Amino acid sequence: MNSLASKFTESATKHFSFLKTSYGMNLIESAHEACVRYQSSISWLEIWYDRFSLYVNIGLMNSDLKESLWAIKLFKTGEAKSVSYMASTEEALERGLYRLANYVKLYCDEALTGNIDFYKKVRQELDTANAKAELQSRIHDIEMHAKVAWENKDYAKVVELYDPLRQHLTQAQEKRLNICIRLQKEK
Repeated sequence: MNSLASKFTESATKHFSFLKTSYGMNLIESAHEACVRYQSSISWLEIWYDRFSLYVNIGLMNSDLKESLWAIKLFKTGEAKSVSYMASTEEALERGLYRLANYVKLYCDEALTGNIDFYKKVRQELDTANAKAELQSRIHDIEMHAKVAWENKDYAKVVELYDPLRQHLTQAQEKRLNICIRLQKEK
C-alpha cells in the first residue's frame, strides 16, 4: 500500500468517525484498499479513493437501494458541484475528506437512517434530471440537422425533425417550423 493510500484510510476514519456515534455504524474491513466502509444494521456508507479522486456511496442493508453523495446533494440542493474531489496530494486528500464528511452530515441523515422513501425520491429526481438532459441533447442534435436542412431549403426535412418536438421548441425553432410548414403548402 502506498503512503497516500494509507493516509486515505487514516484520514477517512478520522473524518467519518461521527458515523459511529451518530448512526451506530461500525468500520468494516474492506476487500479494497481504495475503500473505507461503514455499516450498521440499517445502512452502509463507502468512501472511495481511486488515486486521484474521492467519492461517497450510501445504501441500505439487505436492499438494492443505494445512491451517491453526488445524487443526494443534487436532490437536496439542486446542485452537486464539489462532491467529488481531486486528491493527488496529502493536503488535497485531507481537505476533500473533510468536505465530504461535512456533506454527509448536512445531507445524508435520511439515507443513513434508512428512509426508503428518501432513496426513492432521490432516484426519481435523478431519473427526471437524466431524462431532461437526454431530451436537451436530442433537441440539440435535431437542431444541428434542422439548420442544415434549412440552409439546403429542405423544408420538409425541417418539419419532419421539429414537428415531433413541437412542445419543446424555442420560439425561434417554432417560428422556423411554421415558416417551413407555410413554404411546403405553397409548393
